[in-house]
Amino acid sequence: MVFIFNEEHYMGKFVAIGGGENGHHNTKYETAPFDKEIIKLTGKTTPNFLFIGLANSHPDYYFEVMDGIYAGMYSCKTDYLRYEDIKHKDITINKIKNADIIYVGGGNTAKLMRLFRKYGIDKMLIEAYNDDKVLCGVSAGGICWCDWGNSDSEIISLGNDRMIRVKGLGLIHILFAPQSLGQHNAWSKAPRDVTEILKRNGYETLRIMTSDKFPFIVKQLYNLWKISLAFLKIKSGSTCFIQYPFDAYIKYVLFLLKKNDIRTQILIHDIHSCRFHGELSSKEYKIFDSFDKIIVHTKAMKTLLVKHGISVDKIEVLYLFDYLVASNSILKDEDYFSICFAGNLKKSMFLKKMNQLKNVYTKYYLYGNFDTELVESESFIYGGRFDPDNISNIKGKWGLVWDGDGLNKCSGSMGEYLKINASHKASLYLASQKPLIVWNQSALANFVEDNKLGITIDSLEDIEKELLELSEQQMDEIECNVLHFAKKITSGDMLSSILKNIN
Repeated sequence: MVFIFNEEHYMGKFVAIGGGENGHHNTKYETAPFDKEIIKLTGKTTPNFLFIGLANSHPDYYFEVMDGIYAGMYSCKTDYLRYEDIKHKDITINKIKNADIIYVGGGNTAKLMRLFRKYGIDKMLIEAYNDDKVLCGVSAGGICWCDWGNSDSEIISLGNDRMIRVKGLGLIHILFAPQSLGQHNAWSKAPRDVTEILKRNGYETLRIMTSDKFPFIVKQLYNLWKISLAFLKIKSGSTCFIQYPFDAYIKYVLFLLKKNDIRTQILIHDIHSCRFHGELSSKEYKIFDSFDKIIVHTKAMKTLLVKHGISVDKIEVLYLFDYLVASNSILKDEDYFSICFAGNLKKSMFLKKMNQLKNVYTKYYLYGNFDTELVESESFIYGGRFDPDNISNIKGKWGLVWDGDGLNKCSGSMGEYLKINASHKASLYLASQKPLIVWNQSALANFVEDNKLGITIDSLEDIEKELLELSEQQMDEIECNVLHFAKKITSGDMLSSILKNIN
């Protein structure tokens, strides 16, 4: 997605790029047409180019890439606004004034705008707009020029699975959405698939249009009114299925449903209190206990809820999330020691220690948001981001489910969460017919062992040893079982089977 603004009602010239690879970390160079257009808009053969990398925590490599493009390929005079520069107002002013092109890089939009406002860079950039400079950027750097933008800032900084709306400089009067609920956003894949499977099983989607445009009190009253209208349309005796987290006035929704004698079902994607604080909160427990049927990922999650007093008869275990795909065409990697790891690479702190492993054969294909802090390793091959609905070209013989900051165990809060959580990436791997490598203390471990879907390990140090010890017969059995489950989860059978039992 690219918007080029050079119209009469805009004094300045803008190029806002939603995304695309610029050759960093051996990726393809996809942004060439936009780079050429940016230079063309200046009307100069050797314009002064200023790159602002403040949205990225470690922008040095980003600087090198942009220098290679704008100085090396297009003969621009390049300069860079670094963290140490913005603390000196006169340096920042001079760099911005001298620039013909101001290019803002991608990363954490909320952080970028916070720094802009803290150090007065927002006012300097508005002056640059009035001076008719070419203002451009990619992702967060595209959002910053607009009224508002959809941003994955909290996903980057906190690992939260939600988008936020960030206020930009307001020079372009649009909502810019380089990150949306569509392509390349794996975190929305599971709830979208659940919705589709529910439709296949006779459920109807209930759409509620809430609003953020009113003052706080008016907004609350308006949204409650819209929610009431929607849920009161459900006939008494019907069944209402809710996916959790569901933050839209959940207590009020449950009140309406119970009042109208509507049976309630909930599928839990994440338990926030367990994920971030290590234990089930009374707030979430009360929400879960209010439902007639509860669908959880794992036996461990079921045990946790029962331990806190929820009736065992209420709870059904999914074991694995379904994973619907656009095509059943799968790339088969014949390299036995190749391992796929897909996810939030910035959150996966253990990757930064992988150079400590004494790998002889193993190589890792990494998929997700590129992290400049990743260690340089011959074992790493960065595959970029992919459409979660199209996984036909994901490389790697095996799929690794690991989290936290340790190599010898899945440590930290994310590691502890794996003890009750069935990671959605396990379903991604199985859908692409990859056997699993999981931590032996994770909630998935027993399921993987019982169904012979891969190997369980105590430490990442053990991977090569465990793979070498597998016999041909064991490997044949694993591949046969993986293919069986791949057919189940890509057809939506895991959830469909439960729905047949509870309805």
